[in-house]
Order: sequence, then structure tokens, then C-alpha cells
Amino acid sequence: MPKPGTIRNTDWMVVMQQGRMVEVGTHAELLEREGPYAKLAA
Repeated sequence: MPKPGTIRNTDWMVVMQQGRMVEVGTHAELLEREGPYAKLAA
């Protein structure tokens, strides 16, 4: 897993589950959605 600072500075991230794209956005946007990415980042 990348360092947290690297993740926060990316333009876009794609969250995949079982080969499917489930979320797309910035670090902040994905945390606000409280979806799969937020659960992993907690």
C-alpha cells in the first residue's frame, strides 16, 4: 500500500472491488462518501 501522503496528493483514485470500479474521486471526496475507500483508510 502506498504511503498516506502519496495517496492524499493524487488527482484521482479508483477503488475496485471484485474486478469492478466502485468509487472514483480524490482522497477527500472518497472519505466524505464513507464508502469502501473510507473503510480502508480508517
